[in-house]
Amino acid sequence: MFKRLCVSALALSAAAMAAGRSDLNGTWQLDRSRSTIGDDKLKDETLDIHQKEDSVRIADALTEADGKQRKSDIQCNTLGKECKLKGEQVSAWYNGEALVIMETLRNDVVVKRRLKASDDGRTLSVEVTRMASSGEKSESFSFSRQPTATAQR
Repeated sequence: MFKRLCVSALALSAAAMAAGRSDLNGTWQLDRSRSTIGDDKLKDETLDIHQKEDSVRIADALTEADGKQRKSDIQCNTLGKECKLKGEQVSAWYNGEALVIMETLRNDVVVKRRLKASDDGRTLSVEVTRMASSGEKSESFSFSRQPTATAQR
């Protein structure tokens, strides 16, 4: 009986925590007019986010001003445990509604990203803070949710 009660309490607690999280699932397109980008190197960016109860996968495709394209794919738990990705250390966790992703890059630069969807689910705000021995630099990006294939039919 006690064991079932504990399991039920944990399940309700997990459901309550999940209910307070932003719905980040979907494809998000950069809205440059609503973003404060520190340089003109970024032309376009698309995020494809697949969020689960205790993990997240983010495929990032960006195009620089010179036409060069870069892609990255982060898949990590959202429990704050470290994930290793191509020489980088990544951890992710929820802070209230926002998903926080902390990356330690090869050159000892730490990048903190805070992702949160708007209340209506149409906009994704991404706050990016780069921390290095030379100081701290912050940028904010705004992305618009793109229609899904099923919604277009």
